[in-house]
Amino acid sequence: QYSYRTMAAGVADIIRSREGSLDDVVLFSDLADGVALVTGIRAVNARIALDPVEVLLARYRPRYILLHRHQAAMEEDLAPFGARLVELGAWDIYGNYHLGERLRPPRNGSASVGSADDGSHWRRIYTERKNIQLFAVDWGPASP
Repeated sequence: QYSYRTMAAGVADIIRSREGSLDDVVLFSDLADGVALVTGIRAVNARIALDPVEVLLARYRPRYILLHRHQAAMEEDLAPFGARLVELGAWDIYGNYHLGERLRPPRNGSASVGSADDGSHWRRIYTERKNIQLFAVDWGPASP
């Protein structure tokens, strides 16, 4: 089990070992903001950006992408650029991202939020191994 902070530090360590520092490195991810707060790395969060993912990829050409179980979709987004993902690390996060506590299902008195009353749905989602993966992006010679 890893906490979010441990994962973020691991991401920074891997990138720093490859690049020498975190300067001029862009981490592309829906989780990038949190990792940036912990490590100081520059972040681009595709989920909250106004531009589509394809535009962001062309603009920033990130060398690193952190994914939460969306590898196939990102591979599709990178395909027009001739780029591919190369896995560098993976973490099986299932604790509370900030406190290291076990994730708990929502407590609103009903199961209508998409989880069973006992929380088994949430435990299944967040206990899958390697649910957060760090990739290097190989842009290849054919990319624009």
